Amino acid sequence: MADYYTQFSVNLELGEHVQEALALAPEWLSFWAKENGEEEPFEVEAQPIVGTEPTEIWIHAEEHGNPNAVSEFVLMLAEKFKLRGPWGFSWSDTASRPMLDAFGGGAIMLDLTRATELATASTILFLLDTEDAFYALHPEEKPKGENDGI
Repeated sequence: MADYYTQFSVNLELGEHVQEALALAPEWLSFWAKENGEEEPFEVEAQPIVGTEPTEIWIHAEEHGNPNAVSEFVLMLAEKFKLRGPWGFSWSDTASRPMLDAFGGGAIMLDLTRATELATASTILFLLDTEDAFYALHPEEKPKGENDGI
């Protein structure tokens, strides 16, 4: 039996709002976990810079992260602190041992100014979509399955 992981590590620039964001995070994470029946989806810490006050938070997960929860949290911060511009991150899906369909990942790009998601990419969906596009161009190469040709 394998253990499955979703991992990511990303910084979010907040300027003077780091401490306020850190104060909001525990309650938000707890509420999200309770609402979704899952463990807390990531951790949040100040990203210190030697000799200065931190201006970024570090959002990360070692084992069971939830990329969609990161998007929700960051969009909430974007609205509250009037953040601007694009921001995104990537994640990896891994396993403790080689397993079919256990490895992949993706990326999310947000528009902080408008507090919306611009795009999401998943490696699994990329593979499935590309395979479908191939067979649409070359239907003669599609393997015949039990339900094909009926």
